Amino acid sequence: MQININIKQLSKRGRRVKPVPFEYNEPFETVEDFIKETVKIMYKAFMAKESGIIESEDGVFNNGIADDRFLKSDQEAQSKVLSDEEINNMAEAGKIAFGLIYGDKNVTLDKAVETALLDYKDGLVRLFIGDEEAGDLKSKISLKDGDSVTFIRLTFLAGRIW
Repeated sequence: MQININIKQLSKRGRRVKPVPFEYNEPFETVEDFIKETVKIMYKAFMAKESGIIESEDGVFNNGIADDRFLKSDQEAQSKVLSDEEINNMAEAGKIAFGLIYGDKNVTLDKAVETALLDYKDGLVRLFIGDEEAGDLKSKISLKDGDSVTFIRLTFLAGRIW
């Protein structure tokens, strides 16, 4: 099943939302099931990125699929030369980088799923299916092929009150 997840583009010119197709193997009964499967896809993509995944020009993982088909060898990842098009796309976003991840965070799939579910439960993230909010974790959902889904991360504003 293919679900379009709306992802915000990181560019200074037009900060717009772009639907990106994600492939899911089975239908979902609850919001919790959908979040778990989405986190699994993004976790695989993150881990593959650390190993040198090929990204699309807009910085989004290839159609929501992150598996061994997109991995490159360590030698290829280390000797990657950026094309002019890649440099221009990254310059629009405000940062030119080789996609290396610095840091020694050990992220596990279980911890990523636990964190995502806790964030949703605490109200830091909202899920919209079309124009309707999905509800709590145990809410029943019915997603069809081609449906549009949006995750919205709520953040606190910083500043002085007085």
